[in-house]
Amino acid sequence: SLVLLFVVCLVLLERGTRLSVDFSYEDLSGGRDPWKGATIGIDKRVGADRRVLAGMHIEERFDTQDEQIALGYVQRVNDDWSFSMAGDVAPDAEVLPEWSLVAEVGRALPGGRSLGLRARHASYQDVDVDSLAATFEQYFERFRVAYTLNAAKPTDISTSFGHALRFAHDYARDSHVTLVLGFGEEAETVAPGVVQVTDVRSVVLHGVHWQSAAWGLAWEVGWHEQGDLYDRIRIRLGLERRF
Repeated sequence: SLVLLFVVCLVLLERGTRLSVDFSYEDLSGGRDPWKGATIGIDKRVGADRRVLAGMHIEERFDTQDEQIALGYVQRVNDDWSFSMAGDVAPDAEVLPEWSLVAEVGRALPGGRSLGLRARHASYQDVDVDSLAATFEQYFERFRVAYTLNAAKPTDISTSFGHALRFAHDYARDSHVTLVLGFGEEAETVAPGVVQVTDVRSVVLHGVHWQSAAWGLAWEVGWHEQGDLYDRIRIRLGLERRF
């Protein structure tokens, strides 16, 4: 349960650890019931170049509730290369994947640039979705601009392509404000057990503001158009604690 994971997180906390808790609310058009979510996560440094992650997420959509547990590992190989692996499980899930695996590799490039590649396999009740994403990012002192191309292939459905443009401003100590513009196609759960590819458009503004070296506030507001099905207005608030 969420309470049990919270207790485990408290036991593991030590210097170099980051604990996060957040809650989200999404208002759907057409008088549909809102979506709600809650997440607790821990990011623990292991040595100078490695981190392990764990978390639990609860999602409420379409009068059903799914519970998901996630684990991850991140390693910086050297000044240029890094990689990460992550997985999650949600037994008997109706809107989230029953399980998924993600692998990502990053490469720092000359001139304040970086390139990232991400592969994901997600297994839902009645369909699997394989996706591959590539991200190119350019740094300008306290500003960052990035473009992501995502290709997703659900079972027995043609490949869909989505695009995201990200503009970020870094300030103070590790704080940031980020604007994300999304468009293209997306494979999404549109009803319990139903994954469908639709045209999408989205505008999201999110960030983290650190009040001190230990406490931070995470926030997000966004609009998401899911084809002709519905629009969503999303709000997320969270607390970050560094030890």
